Amino acid sequence: MRALIAAGLLALALPLQAAPEARLIESARRSLVDCQLAQPEQSLAPAWLLRLEALQRLARHAEQAQDLASMTELAVLARLRRAEAFEIEDVYAAECRIDVASGLSRALGSMRAADPVVVRDTAWVPLVTAGGEYLGAGLVFERVDGAWRWSGWDNRVLARSAQTHALSLELGAVRAMPDDDDHYRRCIDQLPPAPMPRPEAELLAEEGAVEEPLHDTSNALGAAQRQAALRFAEGRGEPPSASAKLILAEILLRSLDFEGAPEFPGERWRQRVQRAEALIADAQRNSVDWQRMAPILSWLARAHESGQGGLSIDPALAMRYRQMALGSANADGLDILRDLESQSWMPAPPGHDLRFEVHVEELRCE
Repeated sequence: MRALIAAGLLALALPLQAAPEARLIESARRSLVDCQLAQPEQSLAPAWLLRLEALQRLARHAEQAQDLASMTELAVLARLRRAEAFEIEDVYAAECRIDVASGLSRALGSMRAADPVVVRDTAWVPLVTAGGEYLGAGLVFERVDGAWRWSGWDNRVLARSAQTHALSLELGAVRAMPDDDDHYRRCIDQLPPAPMPRPEAELLAEEGAVEEPLHDTSNALGAAQRQAALRFAEGRGEPPSASAKLILAEILLRSLDFEGAPEFPGERWRQRVQRAEALIADAQRNSVDWQRMAPILSWLARAHESGQGGLSIDPALAMRYRQMALGSANADGLDILRDLESQSWMPAPPGHDLRFEVHVEELRCE
């Protein structure tokens, strides 16, 4: 079965490719911790640089910035104008201070980058805890004209355990602007004036003349992330990660709805489900959090109640899956479980993307 996975869904038959250098990777991780990045022009992807340059223009020249910028962008502009600092390094730092939650910075400060996974011109660099647990977060790089450039990060927590619960709350932390008209008016009223004002029409024309780079990395990134989950679940290069086993189990089951998935009923369909169940059983020994998996566990329970697709009819196993789902689900999850019970069972699990609770930090312009 392992060879089947490697040859099919999770590992593309591609030659080994050069990965981003460790120096570039560590610079990216550290820059999210301390919000400082020297010479961004040499390390950031073109689309990111274009965004920073657009903020730089608005900070220097936009008199009526509220007509051209979002609320979070106004906060960036305010920080730049108060500091009277407008170089690209300054714009990166200001945007980072606004966008990156302090909890996320703390979490990344205690994590390390694992070996990159390269698929075509995209690299996914998994971030792991000090104990080697992979929770689903990482850095994204893209190859541009033969050179690797940092293009972003993903701090979603896809699995966690009792040992990583506290870290996961900070790793997934987000900033949110209050939905408050008074606060919005204060943002505008307290915004320092543009140091070198230019007509709005000029700024709009300049913005319209910029060509956005066309570089869709979504398919390659998804493939790289799936390969990372497989690597950590199997303990290749790192100790086996219980959280990665859950991530891989979710990938295996959700992929039953993908184009080219095994036919139902059929031997390949049954083998894929059983492979996911083996991973779930392994993860059970490590105090993992089942909250995100609750709808899938309910789906498995119903499958074993009636022996769907050649699975065993096993009331005891079905009851255990139900108890795991009900015991971990939050209020939203319980509503979903109740709704699923009223629907017909399908050969692929429900597509609900339940998110773990994380710290939400209030972002204000002032």
